[in-house]
Formats: sequence, structure tokens, C-alpha cells
Amino acid sequence: MEWGGLVAAVAILFGVQLLILLPALDWSRPRRSAGVLDRLTAWKRGRQGGSAGRPRPVGDE
Repeated sequence: MEWGGLVAAVAILFGVQLLILLPALDWSRPRRSAGVLDRLTAWKRGRQGGSAGRPRPVGDE
């Protein structure tokens, strides 16, 4: 096998392994640090004020 094919095969296997392992590691770990998606939704919720989908109460600063 030529080097290009070998490198491509290793890269594909490594990428698939990461796709499988990273979510599993994230879910099994205690929720000390929120994931990127959780951080993004919390940031959006913070910008909207209150919980997502609910309007900000009047007089709430």
C-alpha cells in the first residue's frame, strides 16, 4: 500500500474513533464542565433573559 492510502486510512479510522468516543466520554463524565452545546444554549438563554421560549417578566432587571 502506498503512503497516501495508508495515511488516509489511519485518518479516517482516527476520525471515526473520535466521533464514537468523544460523546461517550462527555456523557459519562460528571457535569462539572458543560459541553459546547450546553454552553451555547446557556449563552443564548442568558442573552434572551429568563428561560428559553419564555418572555422576560416585566420589571425583572
